[in-house]
Amino acid sequence: MNTQLRLRVSTWIARLQGWFYLLSGIWPLISGHTFQAVTGYKADFWLAQTVGLLLAITGVVLILAARASRITREIKLLGTLQSAALMAVDLYCVFQPRTTWSYLLDAVVELGFVVGWCLSGLRRE
Repeated sequence: MNTQLRLRVSTWIARLQGWFYLLSGIWPLISGHTFQAVTGYKADFWLAQTVGLLLAITGVVLILAARASRITREIKLLGTLQSAALMAVDLYCVFQPRTTWSYLLDAVVELGFVVGWCLSGLRRE
C-alpha cells in the first residue's frame, strides 16, 4: 500500500473511531438510564462516566488528528492500543453477572479498529 493510500485509510479510521468514542463516551453522561438499559446495571456508575469521559477525550484527539491529516505513529498506537484494551475488557465483562451481550458487539467493533490500524501500517506517515 503506497503512502498516500495509507494516509487516507488512517485518516478514515481515525475519524470513524474518533466519532464512535466521542458519542459512546458521552452517552453515560447524557442518559445514564438508557446506557445501563443497554449495557447492564452498574453499581458504581461514576466509573462508567469516568471511562466515558476518557473515551470522549480520545475521540476528540482522533477526530482532530484526522481533520488535520496528521496521523502520526503515536495516533495510530493510541487508536490500536485503546481498541485492544477495550476489546479485552469487553470479552471479560460479557460473561460477568448483570452485563449484556452489547459487550460482545463492542468487542467486534474494537477488533475492526485494531485490524484497520494494523492494515494501515503502524509506521509514521
